[in-house]
Amino acid sequence: MLELKAKLKRIEKAKKILDADIRNDETGKQIQELAKDIKSKSSEKTKRFEKLTKYNKAATKINFEENPNEESFSGQIIKANKRTSEIEEELKDKEFGIQKNYDYLKLKRKLLNYYM
Repeated sequence: MLELKAKLKRIEKAKKILDADIRNDETGKQIQELAKDIKSKSSEKTKRFEKLTKYNKAATKINFEENPNEESFSGQIIKANKRTSEIEEELKDKEFGIQKNYDYLKLKRKLLNYYM
């Protein structure tokens, strides 16, 4: 029994020495660097997937393509910018703009509430 315990201690000591040697030699250092890179890339992949999920949710709401490739994504950005400009113009239009219609509807509601 004592022999087994002594042998186990020697094996554990040899394992520790071997682990230290691996960490300190060039190949061991490369393995450690690769492990760090894998962890970093994995974290980056998770973050990108979360962003894509948020994008897809928003894209669905405005009838844009989900999971777009680079070309269609660029097209969607152009389309969104164009629509933003159109909306801004509609808001600014004094005669027919959204803001004018909104103000008119608020006034109408106020008057209806007053007379009812």
